[in-house]
Amino acid sequence: MGPGELDRVKHRVPINVVLLAVAALAVIVAAVIAYRTQSRNHPTTPQTLQNSMYVWQRSWGDAVTTGVTSAASLTDQFFVYAGDIVPDGGRLKGIAIECDWPALARTGRPVVLVVRASDDFARWLRDNPVATAATSIRDFAEAQRSRAEDDGCTITSLQLDYDCPTSRIGQYRELLADLSGRIDGMELSLTALPDWLRSRDFPALVRTVPWYVLQVHGIEKPRSIEAPITLCDYDRVPGYVAAAARIGHPFLVALPTYGHSVQFGPDGKFRKFAAEATSAGDLPPDWEERQVFADPVRIAEIVRDLREAPPRSLVGMVWFRMPVATDRMNWSLPVLEKVIAGRAPQVAIRAEMRQPQPALWEVWVVNDGETDAAGEVSVPLDFQASRVLSSDLMAGYRRSADGALAGPAPRAGRSLIAAWFRLAPAQDEVTSPAIVAGKVRVLP
Repeated sequence: MGPGELDRVKHRVPINVVLLAVAALAVIVAAVIAYRTQSRNHPTTPQTLQNSMYVWQRSWGDAVTTGVTSAASLTDQFFVYAGDIVPDGGRLKGIAIECDWPALARTGRPVVLVVRASDDFARWLRDNPVATAATSIRDFAEAQRSRAEDDGCTITSLQLDYDCPTSRIGQYRELLADLSGRIDGMELSLTALPDWLRSRDFPALVRTVPWYVLQVHGIEKPRSIEAPITLCDYDRVPGYVAAAARIGHPFLVALPTYGHSVQFGPDGKFRKFAAEATSAGDLPPDWEERQVFADPVRIAEIVRDLREAPPRSLVGMVWFRMPVATDRMNWSLPVLEKVIAGRAPQVAIRAEMRQPQPALWEVWVVNDGETDAAGEVSVPLDFQASRVLSSDLMAGYRRSADGALAGPAPRAGRSLIAAWFRLAPAQDEVTSPAIVAGKVRVLP
């Protein structure tokens, strides 16, 4: 064996040592990658999430002003619906909301001006220059900003609320880029729909503004009165938030607090949505109404999850919409306060039978819980072999396919009469005809 061969033998490393070293290096690399991923998606230090509220009222009055004052302690800033941009022939015009700017100023909270683009804005934008749209929006927003600041408000941002078709996000980005160059002293933001997350143009869209709001609520037309109606797909919200977080651009998530009146014609087919509940006497003949609400229990679960493991790019939550005492289709402020804290309000709704006269029975629905808007409820009835002579449904209740009563829940601490039934006299003096109400079930 020559000197060179002897030297190679001296420095040869056993193969098992080499394999152990490679394995150890792989573990270290994997740990570094995992740490960086965890640090990027979930910061190691506690992250404080903002709470903001949309003030979404077309008509202001004492109740809205009181609502602003009451909600100020729960919000970091108000997103105020300031008006609409609507097509008017070959131009756009602004329709202003007469807001109580002095009341907003007294809260000391900064204000985001929200301008809503009407449903036919997309069609108008297809046939007209982007620059014309940007100029019209700028002029309208500046006029509202001037009114607000004259009354003492601090306006920090302009938000455009435009449900742009997903296929035309590229054009929307051009509009925002043009608009951002025309406004001075205000940040620009937008509201985004979950469907946009699938578009390859979406990351470029949101990067034209400093931050945006991801809206995870909405309602679609049901096929019939028996079809499910969804205001928010709660199970998909974590996926929407995760998809937005992967873009790495600051955003807030808009969570719902409201309800809708969904109205159906005599054939059981959908007719219209209404933002306010309609009394049975105000509905057209033979029309029926269903009410659907955001579920505070499910929303509280989402809040807890977001607070426990917030993505780094999530700035906070913005609630749609601010509670107003006269708004029957929205949560009350105490309910919202509990949900903001991640605490699910107690749901306790029961049915009670009352007999104001012999053979006359009333079905009352009583809300002993903490939540105003549990959506619709189902009340099963057992007529105990009694014969019904006459009856009437009240407060928007109807008979469902299984014979139960279905309709809106009363507000917390209140009750309502859902129906009355007049029964045939008993056949004997010992047994009185009666109706037994079963356990009330909150409908999905």
